Amino acid sequence: MSTVFIVNHSISGPYAQCFSSFHKTEDEASGAFVDCKNAVGEDPALIELIRLDTETLDAVTIFGWEGNIEDLEEDDEDDWICEGAP
Repeated sequence: MSTVFIVNHSISGPYAQCFSSFHKTEDEASGAFVDCKNAVGEDPALIELIRLDTETLDAVTIFGWEGNIEDLEEDDEDDWICEGAP
């Protein structure tokens, strides 16, 4: 089985953009996913990390994120919250 990892980064707004990068390892693709997430600005964005089996063409979304810079800031604020019973 041969696998390719794809990172798709779509940005909407007055000038919509879509970028894709292709990677041989999941670690490399995960790094690209994080880089895309760190580059998010005020316009809404959608970022996906997809594993593609090149023999069967089956695609599986490993990670997905959508939002803008404000959503990233909210994610950082929620890191300290502990859910559940003490």
